[in-house]
Amino acid sequence: MGIARGAARLILSSMQGKQWQGSLLQLGRQDIHFSFYELEKWARLHKVNLASLPNVSLSQKEDLRERGCIDDKTFFSALGCNCVESCDFSNYENPTHVLDLNIPVSSSFHENYDVIINGGTIEHIFHLPQVLENIGNMLKVGGKVIHLAPSSNHVEHGFYMFSPAFFFDYYTANHWKIETFKFFEYQRSHDVSPWRIYNYTPGCLDHFSMGGFDRGYLLGIFVVATKTEQSGWNIIPQQGRYTRVWDRGYVVKRSPRVYQIMRLLKKVPFLFHVAQSIHWHCVNWKQRPRIEVEY
Repeated sequence: MGIARGAARLILSSMQGKQWQGSLLQLGRQDIHFSFYELEKWARLHKVNLASLPNVSLSQKEDLRERGCIDDKTFFSALGCNCVESCDFSNYENPTHVLDLNIPVSSSFHENYDVIINGGTIEHIFHLPQVLENIGNMLKVGGKVIHLAPSSNHVEHGFYMFSPAFFFDYYTANHWKIETFKFFEYQRSHDVSPWRIYNYTPGCLDHFSMGGFDRGYLLGIFVVATKTEQSGWNIIPQQGRYTRVWDRGYVVKRSPRVYQIMRLLKKVPFLFHVAQSIHWHCVNWKQRPRIEVEY
């Protein structure tokens, strides 16, 4: 778990020049992979005025401290939170609270927090519906949940790799306000290498759902959703890819000319497979989302 440069830039860009307020809970205590000097530089780029701090604390971990990386409380306090807490299943990283999010949290935690950040935690928790219910219960109305979650190419990292639809369809069905939704490509050296950031809209990745991202990058998801008066957490969503078909009668149609050519080529299996591959790559290239920015 950790906040690297790309994650920090995504968070700052989502703040739209405004500081956070109130209390923040980290799901898993976050390692911070940058210095306070770097944070100040990025905050100026995103027009975010950092809160004044009495002191700047470095990471408790030796390798990060040697690089001048700040700790989690310094980072989130600088963003404006006056109370920064964390929870984890064990006390290995000295969280504020030891909690098992597989089970309902105590009512004493309900509506305690203005911001909850999942910086790569919930994929390690088996009972996902309960995690989402706990998040909903612990947030105040008007509070924000932020997800930085793994998608494709994270085999054995956790129990789950998420599709963007998981978050979009869940929060839409349960009447949360989705403020920001991005997906990104990054490398294993995520703390020093740039991240490629893309805008996500429902359906924009349908052409890539079966092997479309094969360039060796890891994919991740960035979501900011606000809890409203109408928000819940018990509505089970149906996947939007299919509800769009049911609601609109949408059918993917292949060009008649392409259909005729492919039908003829089926008589020569080798040529058919070559043509099918070329057609697939051409369609994917045309439909591929364009990089919005690199952080």
